[in-house]
Amino acid sequence: MEDVTLFQVITVFIAVLGLGLSIYSIYTQRNDKQPSIKITTSSSIIATPGFGITSPQFFTTTAMNTGHTPVHLSGCGLRLPNGKTLQFVGPDEYTSKSLPITLSPGQSIPISRVLENVIGDLQREGYSGTISVHSYFRDEINNTWESKKVKFKVSE
Repeated sequence: MEDVTLFQVITVFIAVLGLGLSIYSIYTQRNDKQPSIKITTSSSIIATPGFGITSPQFFTTTAMNTGHTPVHLSGCGLRLPNGKTLQFVGPDEYTSKSLPITLSPGQSIPISRVLENVIGDLQREGYSGTISVHSYFRDEINNTWESKKVKFKVSE
């Protein structure tokens, strides 16, 4: 058996390092082309300063394109505990923005619903007490992005 020289060890090390860097490069290029959407949820009341007028409480779910390619979103709603969805249909109830929409990288769209109406929809679906749901957005080919769980107090 031949003795392994330092030159051969260095050559093998460089070859393995080159292979690793090539695989990493392919992986990152592939990920740069994949859509990436971050979903957040919030509730808010809109107040008009100086007039003392406040709006009803809104439930807002926001999609932000955190990727490097435009994403065409076509649906939004809540994923219920039983796996069904409660789809938000029609324009946003505060800004009148609506889906479908194409989000460029860095762009976002908030979709708001009057919280009382969302709770009424959940009650009509048979829910009571406190439940956990996910907000979601989806595109035309059914890629779906979800938020973290959000607790809703449907009834006392």
